[in-house]
Amino acid sequence: YVLVRQKCVGCHGMGSGPQFAVADVASAHNVAVQFVNFGTTANSVFVARMMDGHCGSDCSSNGTEMRTTLDKWKSLAGK
Repeated sequence: YVLVRQKCVGCHGMGSGPQFAVADVASAHNVAVQFVNFGTTANSVFVARMMDGHCGSDCSSNGTEMRTTLDKWKSLAGK
């Protein structure tokens, strides 16, 4: 959640596209979980979009950071 609030809030927390970076954590979670592949986090939409230039900055680094974040989420969720 912290990562998307840092990197994605400009669009995905303010009315453009899927709203997974909104201030309300429960609402953000309900949207974000649709874009995570807990079986193989590297195949998650979040990782793919950050790696394909969508993020508008250091995409490779952002994609790696997102995958690490999703792996932590997966571990904490016991998935």
